Amino acid sequence: CLFLMLSVFSSCASKPGGTENDISERNTENTTESSGNNVSENPGRLILPYCKSDTFNPYTSKTQLNLCLETLLFDGLYALSQELFPKGVIAESEETDKECLTVKIKSGLTFSDGNSLTAKDVVYSFELAKKSTYSEILTDIESAEAVNGSTVRFTLSQPDIFALSCLIFPVIPEGQGSSAAPAGSGRYRFSEDERLEYNPSRFEEGSPDIKTVYLSPASGNASDTDSLRIG
Repeated sequence: CLFLMLSVFSSCASKPGGTENDISERNTENTTESSGNNVSENPGRLILPYCKSDTFNPYTSKTQLNLCLETLLFDGLYALSQELFPKGVIAESEETDKECLTVKIKSGLTFSDGNSLTAKDVVYSFELAKKSTYSEILTDIESAEAVNGSTVRFTLSQPDIFALSCLIFPVIPEGQGSSAAPAGSGRYRFSEDERLEYNPSRFEEGSPDIKTVYLSPASGNASDTDSLRIG
C-alpha cells in the first residue's frame, strides 16, 4: 500500500539524471491539443500547457498540469528512482536511531529568490505537507524539529524502513505557504510572464540545454476535465 501511494506521488517527478525533456515528452500531446500552440510552430521553443487559474504552490495546486510542472520548480529531501528507492536531493546524509530519523541537508543550498535553504524551511514544509495530500505517506512521521541550521530530526510513531522514501514533500521557504508561487530550489523558477526560467542558483553543476520553458494556458475545459484533480 505504501509503495502504491509513493508511486502516485512520484508519477510526475522527473527521472534521476533526467532532464526537462522528461516533462515535455509527457505533455507534448496536451500542448498540441489543449493550448493550441504547436511546438513545431515555434522552432527552438519548448512550450508546455498549464492551468492559469491554478497556483504553482505544491500545497495548494489542484491540476495535474501544474503539479507535474512543479517537479521542475521544487525539490524534496529525497527523490524516488523508478524502483522507488530514495536518493538524496536536498538531503546529504541520514542517521536512524529506533524511532528517530536525523537528516543533514547539503550546505550552500539556496532558493530561487536567493535566500538560504535551512532546516527551518524543511520543518515548515513538513508541517504543510502533513496538512496536505502528502499526509497519506507521512502517517508514521509524527513531527520534525530543526536541530540546527542544517539538521532536521524526524520523530516516528514506530520504526519504519520506508521512512526515507516518504520524505519527498517539496521544500519551500518558511512563511511562503500562502503564496501562489513560492520560491523553490528546483532546476527552474516561475516567471510572471508565463515562463519557467533556468534557476542559476541550482546546486547541480552545469546548466540545461533549454534555459526557458514557455507556458501556454490550457484552453477550454482541458485543465479541469483532462487533468487529475487532487483533494
